[in-house]
Amino acid sequence: MSNNSADEIKREIDELKNRKNKVENEKKKISDLGIDEEVDYSTLELRNEFEGSKTLDFDISLTGKDILVVKSKYERERKKKAKWMAELDDLYFLMMAERMTGIEFQKFLELPAQDYTRVRNHVAGFLGEE
Repeated sequence: MSNNSADEIKREIDELKNRKNKVENEKKKISDLGIDEEVDYSTLELRNEFEGSKTLDFDISLTGKDILVVKSKYERERKKKAKWMAELDDLYFLMMAERMTGIEFQKFLELPAQDYTRVRNHVAGFLGEE
């Protein structure tokens, strides 16, 4: 084996080590951000008491049928004002929250803004719409 071949192999090994280090650093950054942590969508802590508690329990065992039922209800409620994609409308997420908690969606409208947004984002995150 010539010196050139040995030098090339050494350079390639060094390059692979550098790439591996970069990948590991990126994984650490992602981990530090908490992105890879699993989110528990079965409960949500609110800042204010609502319906006698600061914690909302969500049924996360929804099926496709549940989603279609909510979309149908959304379309009936909104009539011509329904958005082309329900997933772009807060009302749809509140109706999903109703399905998941058993609390009428209109009651969520009475929440303080921060808790209202938490509920909306919680449902959107569960559905993968964030």
